[in-house]
Amino acid sequence: MAFGDYEDPRPRHEQIAAELRAQIMCGDLGVGAKLDGLNTYAKHFATSVQTMQRAFELLAHEGFVVTAPGKRSVVRSSQPFKIEATSWIDLSDGDYRYGTITLAEERPPADVADALGLDAGDVAVMRHRVLFHQDRPAEASWAYYKTSLAHGTDLMYPKRIPGGVPRVFADLGLPYSNPEDSLSWREPTLNEASLLFIPAHVPVLRALRVFRDQEGAVTEASVLVKPGHLYEVTYRLFEA
Repeated sequence: MAFGDYEDPRPRHEQIAAELRAQIMCGDLGVGAKLDGLNTYAKHFATSVQTMQRAFELLAHEGFVVTAPGKRSVVRSSQPFKIEATSWIDLSDGDYRYGTITLAEERPPADVADALGLDAGDVAVMRHRVLFHQDRPAEASWAYYKTSLAHGTDLMYPKRIPGGVPRVFADLGLPYSNPEDSLSWREPTLNEASLLFIPAHVPVLRALRVFRDQEGAVTEASVLVKPGHLYEVTYRLFEA
């Protein structure tokens, strides 16, 4: 399908799935809505029933629709999580919980190493955990700290920290200031897909989150990976 000088290289069923996915994500096709039959959609998109079947199967694999033999497909049963772009997820309502924390000293990804100001070959303390929403994996995170700051603190133990990481740095006289997120979208790695049970063709939202102390020095750099079909992130823009 051509748009101006652009030729969409995707197979026709992926193009159609993208159109329906967009309608689901914006709410035009609401939660629980029954989709029209394959013949109706095939006529609408000027394609074959077989192509529509492949489009529906793709959306079903991604979790956007539920299909059953002899029945009309139905839009998924819940909307994506609508979350504020905030430093911490509120665990007080009981829907969210963190899994086991794993700890290691390793060389972080290059953008994390740059943020922390590490020299070539330097390692950092890494704390990894998975966030669950109603026992469904919803986010994987890897938090990195300079070893010179982490050693001798609760950051070196693979367990929840009373008062959280901000308390650790407050005790060190390095209270957190506002974090900064750098966002990107891409296909998940094998490790990310297995941690988060990500269906085929679903991208992830990757955030590089940097925390600084009140003097502007970076004290933590974290990688947070969220499945693209589960989240909508809200940013509030304030005028100075």
